[in-house]
Amino acid sequence: MEKRICEICKKATEDNLLTVGEHEAVCWDCATKMAIEITDERGEACRLCTWCEDLFPESEVREEVDLGHLCRTCIEAIHSRGETLTLRY
Repeated sequence: MEKRICEICKKATEDNLLTVGEHEAVCWDCATKMAIEITDERGEACRLCTWCEDLFPESEVREEVDLGHLCRTCIEAIHSRGETLTLRY
């Protein structure tokens, strides 16, 4: 696989590069740190889970009224602790 250079950290990677804001070639680590208008190479929007701080396709993240965007795993973890969430639809 061909290595590509991240526009932010300038490191070579074999991973797929993402579009973040005006940057069209951003590695996963830099995109996670930036977490602004992130889209993958297929054009699908991505969001940062505010609990685990991992990046997920927008279709896999739900918005909670007080906590922000949460992935399914974190939603399940919060529920398993007996806490209730108010998810937006």
